[in-house]
Amino acid sequence: MPHHLYRVSPVALIALAVAFLTHCVAAVAGVVVIDQGQPRAILLIADQPASTAHEAATELQTYLYRISGATVPILKESDPAAGRHRGPRILVGRSKALAALGIEAPAGQDRDGTKEAFLLRTKGQDVAVIGNEDGPYRGTYYAACDLLERMGVRWYFPGDFGLVIPSARTVEIPDLNVEQRPSFRIRNIWLSGWADRTEGFEPWLRRNKGTDRGVYAFPGDGTIFRLAPPDKYFAQFPEIYAQGPDGKHYPRGFKNEGTHMTMLALSNPKTLEIAAKEVCDYFRANPGEMSFAFSAPDADVMSHDPATRAADHAFRLDSGLRDSISDSYFNFVNNLCHEVKKEFPDRQIVVLAYANRVSPPEGLERPWNRNVVINLAQLRVCSIHPLDSGICLFAGRQRRTIEAWERLGSPLLIYDYDPHADLIRMPFWNVHSIRVNLPYYKKHGVAGFTTEGHNAFLRTGLNYYLRCKLMWDADADVEALLADFYTRFFGPAAGAMKRFIEGIEAMPAVSHAHMTWTGQLGDWMPIFPSEPTRGLAKHLDAAERAAGDQEPFRTRIRAYRAVHQYMFLWQELVAAERAGEYRGALALLDRLNEPIKVVQAIQPGLFPPDPQWVVNEKRGTGFVRAQLQAMIDRDGGEKGRRLAIAPEKAQFKIDRRNQGLYAQWQRDEVARGVAWDVIPIGVDISDAGYREPDGYPYDGFAWYRFTVKPEAPEPLKADDNMFLYVPAVLADQLWVWCNGQLVHSPTDNPKTSDLDVDVTRWIKPGQENSFTFRMIGSPDRIHRRGLLGRPILWTPKH
Repeated sequence: MPHHLYRVSPVALIALAVAFLTHCVAAVAGVVVIDQGQPRAILLIADQPASTAHEAATELQTYLYRISGATVPILKESDPAAGRHRGPRILVGRSKALAALGIEAPAGQDRDGTKEAFLLRTKGQDVAVIGNEDGPYRGTYYAACDLLERMGVRWYFPGDFGLVIPSARTVEIPDLNVEQRPSFRIRNIWLSGWADRTEGFEPWLRRNKGTDRGVYAFPGDGTIFRLAPPDKYFAQFPEIYAQGPDGKHYPRGFKNEGTHMTMLALSNPKTLEIAAKEVCDYFRANPGEMSFAFSAPDADVMSHDPATRAADHAFRLDSGLRDSISDSYFNFVNNLCHEVKKEFPDRQIVVLAYANRVSPPEGLERPWNRNVVINLAQLRVCSIHPLDSGICLFAGRQRRTIEAWERLGSPLLIYDYDPHADLIRMPFWNVHSIRVNLPYYKKHGVAGFTTEGHNAFLRTGLNYYLRCKLMWDADADVEALLADFYTRFFGPAAGAMKRFIEGIEAMPAVSHAHMTWTGQLGDWMPIFPSEPTRGLAKHLDAAERAAGDQEPFRTRIRAYRAVHQYMFLWQELVAAERAGEYRGALALLDRLNEPIKVVQAIQPGLFPPDPQWVVNEKRGTGFVRAQLQAMIDRDGGEKGRRLAIAPEKAQFKIDRRNQGLYAQWQRDEVARGVAWDVIPIGVDISDAGYREPDGYPYDGFAWYRFTVKPEAPEPLKADDNMFLYVPAVLADQLWVWCNGQLVHSPTDNPKTSDLDVDVTRWIKPGQENSFTFRMIGSPDRIHRRGLLGRPILWTPKH
């Protein structure tokens, strides 16, 4: 009996079971395009096809060959062979043949990109593969990829690792009457420079119906200088540039970094006049452009001129510790759009809501102009919990922000980050959030996404694949998509790998810990506790037994095992560091390269090492290495020797009313009468259970206290200095006392990630010495706070 795809192939039967294939009518009287390894059909294109149609035909030809070993010829309509052909035809793109069948191709374009669509339709022995080919649309190409998916082809990850192609000698296309259009107009994921590039990402994105950044211009960081190029205007109009706290105007940032740090005096009427002229000049010179984009610098920038500060209405960011400039910024944007609209009523201005300008404005001089397009960055947002999470107030806050922008009625894009976390490589498998968030975005009128991703596909797991599926169809059946993945990708090991992956997904979903993007300061221990993580190894063992020697399933399981090995090596490293075993922790850090090499050998880019710039800037694991080395240097290393280490637990007390300073908790005689709690050093304050009544992590005033007794292996000399080294403390502001004497304050050094404090004058050798820390808040964008590393008392070498 011949092997018919869609009839007897087990892989194809699974494909028919998934919900996103239910558009496809059952294979009754289908079109046999390849019969027992011999082509019966042709791929017919117009004599002058659109580029997307030619690409679609080539893709179909390539994958039909990889499925069956048969080459289906691509012919143009005028080719005599096309005229002689009497068998099935796959009509790809617009053509006379398509028109003769009475099939109308999707067509047209508008400024908002709402006309994207494609058709798959059988008519007799013809199969129409057609989509909108106008302007930026790639509808025909998406139609071809959708048809290939119906044949069982999958692109789960870029490259060969993520490619699944069924094998069939006979390929039959069932009766089709499919019409699709996307849930979101812009479906972009772009890879920033946080890891070395993998070849094939852009084709992978297109095959999964992703787009570039779409019909709207993109507001790159720092491009606000385009509204008033300093070389053109500063000499004559210095007052339109941001005023520093010193009253001077700066055309290239307060530190003269360059035009990418230019900020404007937003409330100056001359600024608006010049900006409107520049934007109108742009549209006159580029009549085909429908939008102009800009963004303030990638920082919490502002102008300190009195008019702009007054226009901010004294609003603050969510933490209450930073000023918000949303009112002055978006009032300026809105006024600019009104001015431009006088000459160009249909043009749009695209801006990034980012950093200190995320919330909608509250005080506008004119009604909101819906020609403003908002690209809303997901900042200060916990990224491991879905927007409907009952245990994450950050998620609820972001949901309210989205709905506030929705009420203004402008097109809203989402600029999010995946992974929205640190550079440590712990799995950021976020299906539990994506499956909730994407339908929510559709419901609330979001137009699309410009997601900033990382090139580490086993770190992000199925995030990008599922994002693409739900960006195209927000109502897709996620359970069916996942079942399809497990069965196709892992074969006989599907059940065990499903349990392994769901086990990792479940931990962050229920964790009360939070995570947001930062270069190096994430803490994964509360998110992936050691024992549950290690326990997942049994599922990998079961998967390997089920797969046996079958490839490619065994190799895929091996890659996932390497990720799991990385996880528990990281956990052992953190445990060693917290125990004060710095050299052991450094050895474990070196071992992190072992699983990386395993995956790199399978396919580069799936789980890549740090690129050189990350190493140079001591980010990611480089930050951890520098931190461990700093401890080793002070613990018998190059700098000196350790005299004492803080205990694993400290006395602790929250101070909601800021009473501790006035009650003198820093004084030993007072502290002995205070009712202190006990907290592990190294654990985030909120992870230790200290949260506000409404669920937010506590970030008000908090106090730590511990005692140490310095003991040297050899007697201290009279001229030996002593320092308290604090390897990791996260706070917006920090004060430190030694034996009741203030030795560090924010005015000494605003840096709080680590610090060395000279305590020579106040230390009592051979006796118990007290150290008291008072802190408030957390560094911007980081949902962590507290004393996160055990301080050591050390003395330098002479």
